[in-house]
Amino acid sequence: MAGTSMRRAISLGATVVLTSAVVAVGAGGANAVPSGSHVYTFTGHSEYLCVPDEVTALSIEAVGGAGGNFGSTGDGGLGARVTATVAVTAGTEVVVTVGQWGHGHGGYGDGHGGRHGLSPGDGLGFSGAGGGGSSAVKSTDHLCGDHSAEDSSYLVVAGGGGGAGGDSDPAANDGGDGGNAGKQGSDGTDGVPDPSSGIYGGEKGCGGRQAPDTACNNSRHGGDGTDIQKDMDGGGAGGGGGGGYNGGGKGHGAHLPFNTTGGGGGGGGASYVKAGSTDPRFGNYHNHKSNGFVVIRWGEDGEDPGGGLSSDDPLSGLFGSS
Repeated sequence: MAGTSMRRAISLGATVVLTSAVVAVGAGGANAVPSGSHVYTFTGHSEYLCVPDEVTALSIEAVGGAGGNFGSTGDGGLGARVTATVAVTAGTEVVVTVGQWGHGHGGYGDGHGGRHGLSPGDGLGFSGAGGGGSSAVKSTDHLCGDHSAEDSSYLVVAGGGGGAGGDSDPAANDGGDGGNAGKQGSDGTDGVPDPSSGIYGGEKGCGGRQAPDTACNNSRHGGDGTDIQKDMDGGGAGGGGGGGYNGGGKGHGAHLPFNTTGGGGGGGGASYVKAGSTDPRFGNYHNHKSNGFVVIRWGEDGEDPGGGLSSDDPLSGLFGSS
């Protein structure tokens, strides 16, 4: 067997491509199923992969954007890490969307992270942070080159982490943490209560849920964190929910006059793998303030191209420890 390979790595704002063409030498000189992989990083728009001829399955690893946090909030939630092998049709396109970490405004994604709750600026409280955007891979019936996401269906979704709640003042450290994304998103945490007054902090956002339990937030976009009331003298604002197959719920700002406690963290987004896929796994990507990414592989044996990134995979160094 003879083969050629090429590797091209560019900045995290574009696609990293690793391909290897495999040709069988045998009766009739028939071609074997090609093997290769594409790595997608955050660009702010969807991209398309043409499923090569003879390929009937793809191995996908998707990571959602982390929840937002900064100096005067709690900690943002972790993005989900999802792997599975899924059936596809050769000659059609799949749609790939990579989620952004939450920042303040909420991260871009297939499901956008909810925006942060705001502090009016005339008190001691601080704004929350936005939720992370979800990463998703969808199948289509469109032929390669059409670049259309119409009538697409989900193969894999990795939820984004919930955004952190705002602190009540720079030294308080009482903003709630955003919930981690996962198969089911985790709830955020409440703002830390003030023990001297007995007043509780802003309420947490609920974690996104898979169907049929979608009552938390019946949208793929995370809920928007609630603001601090303008007539209040302090208190932190809420964090946004993470995007997902179903997004996480909004965190709430401190909502009583003179409530100088932290805001609640937003809930993490729910993730998804299409029914009938091989070896679906759900976990977290343990990097804060990180955009998501998607790795798609196919192999010489198109029915069993293998799992996602392992700890010793050379591509894993592009994204840090997981």
